[in-house]
Amino acid sequence: WMPEQMPLHEATLKSLGMKVDPKSLANLDGAPLGAIISLGGCTASFVSPDGLAITNHDCAAGWLNYASSPQNDYAGNGVNPKTRADEVWAGPSARAFVTTSMRDVTAEVRAGIDKIKSDVERLREVEKHTKALVASCEKDRPQVRCGVVTYSGGGSCRIVEQCVKWLKANPGP
Repeated sequence: WMPEQMPLHEATLKSLGMKVDPKSLANLDGAPLGAIISLGGCTASFVSPDGLAITNHDCAAGWLNYASSPQNDYAGNGVNPKTRADEVWAGPSARAFVTTSMRDVTAEVRAGIDKIKSDVERLREVEKHTKALVASCEKDRPQVRCGVVTYSGGGSCRIVEQCVKWLKANPGP
């Protein structure tokens, strides 16, 4: 199910005992969906208003290894900073991607491809449209990453906009 479809099924969901307002499941930057983030291959969830996130150990293993030293085996022992000053830098690849919007772009991606006979040329045209959508979405916004995602075997396309958050901006001394 796509988030925007949830309010359409409100009566059914309520009859099945759902307590959460289905409209809240269409709001990507509100609760509960706004707490879900991507770590570039793994998911995580915000668990505090200050940006504290929780994820599986294997998702953070590379960052823990990067931050580890012979004196501090964060990968083996974990890390539990008492203050923000005690937080460790997870390295230059440590980013969280927070989804801020999702929009149907099926018509834009498919524009004109029905007139193209060659499979290869159709694919090239879809790629051209996709690249243009991503470039337009990211233009003059260095903190934003966009991507076109297909659903239902290519039956629909959405452009997903994500704000990039660096997990710790200052590597310290």
